[in-house]
Amino acid sequence: QNEYDLLGRCLTTNSNIPSNYAFVTSLGVRSNKVIVGLYSIKHGKEVKAFVSKRLYNSSSIVKGDLIKVGDTSARPKTIMQDGKWVKSKTDKDLWIDSFEHVNKAN
Repeated sequence: QNEYDLLGRCLTTNSNIPSNYAFVTSLGVRSNKVIVGLYSIKHGKEVKAFVSKRLYNSSSIVKGDLIKVGDTSARPKTIMQDGKWVKSKTDKDLWIDSFEHVNKAN
């Protein structure tokens, strides 16, 4: 948490931590979904994932939490094509279907 607050990004990696542990770096609340920025402590990479609004409201996740990601799924990305929103046949979005809090932010 301190590293992210002081440097504006995470740099620490630890190969002993399971790969499904992630630090929440950002939250973007939309009308029907939440875009979550996750930093993988094991791999040292940041990814964007989506969480349903229902899961977000029931979990009280905030920026700075350490979570253990459970089930995930790859769903077709919604794109604008010819003035209409359609599901892409090639591009996918990562959706988090379940997670547990490991450590809550202060």
